[in-house]
Amino acid sequence: MVTHDHPDHYHGAASFNAPIHALAVVRDQMAGRGDLQDLNGVPVPAAEVAPTDLITPGTEVIDGVTFVFETVSGGETSDQLLIRLPEQGVLVAQDLVYHHTHAFVGNNDIARWQVILQELADPSYDTVLPGHGLPAGQAVFAEMAAYLEAAGELLGDDGEAYKQAIIERYPDYAAPFVIDIGNFYLFGTRPA
Repeated sequence: MVTHDHPDHYHGAASFNAPIHALAVVRDQMAGRGDLQDLNGVPVPAAEVAPTDLITPGTEVIDGVTFVFETVSGGETSDQLLIRLPEQGVLVAQDLVYHHTHAFVGNNDIARWQVILQELADPSYDTVLPGHGLPAGQAVFAEMAAYLEAAGELLGDDGEAYKQAIIERYPDYAAPFVIDIGNFYLFGTRPA
């Protein structure tokens, strides 16, 4: 299942030799990216990772488990799939939540992202599965909101200055290279 059109969430999908599920809007966004390369420069043809099965937002019971599929617009990316398993108290938040990991703010939609986090905070979901980082509880929403507040405060017009400042503020967070990727989208600068 591909939740959104960022390549780190679908590059290996063809390796599983299984149907690839996604929202129609995500399928279209992936197709718009076209052929890509993996981190080693190996070509990844768009046709190999193209979703074969479309997900329709709503409730579906699969093997006796209730899934609620929702489309969320804005925040980390323009559109993504959110999955709730209400009977298990599990929220599959993907990249709407990062847990102790630096976040990609290259979509430059921090204000909307903050609203989404407030909407997702629901004590009936005691397990939150982030797109990056370990599973978490409800506290992850406040942690993520604080990170985004800092990002909004520190983000100016100099990507390297932003990177240094956010790492100084969150020195124990993993994956600082994600900041470089966001800076490329925001400022067109590649990491040194």
